Amino acid sequence: MIKLLSKWFFNTWIKRKFLNKWFITNNFGLVECIQVQGEYLTVKNKKGTFQVRKESISKILPTPKFKIGDMVYELNKPNIKVIVSDMFWHFKRKKYVYYVDINGKRKSKWLYDKDLIVFYD
Repeated sequence: MIKLLSKWFFNTWIKRKFLNKWFITNNFGLVECIQVQGEYLTVKNKKGTFQVRKESISKILPTPKFKIGDMVYELNKPNIKVIVSDMFWHFKRKKYVYYVDINGKRKSKWLYDKDLIVFYD
């Protein structure tokens, strides 16, 4: 049995409770497992926290170096602090791609782990 707690994975569908009814949503995307309860996992992404069945996992991914909301520097611009605003898994390149916000504006360039440095206070 694979340990799923704190793992990142790509989820193909999700069972979501809203107003005491369950809905199925396709292509839910990149999520992090934060709790395991029997056959269900509690996962979170940038949109919220949800319950999914274990069989909805299509691919377990490596843990990302950065998460949404992390304060970082771009390697080529170490004097400007930026915030990771979005991320996704690039299946062909087999690595995470990050988007960052600079002064509240989203930068359109794709950034990778090698392009970012953690910001320490």
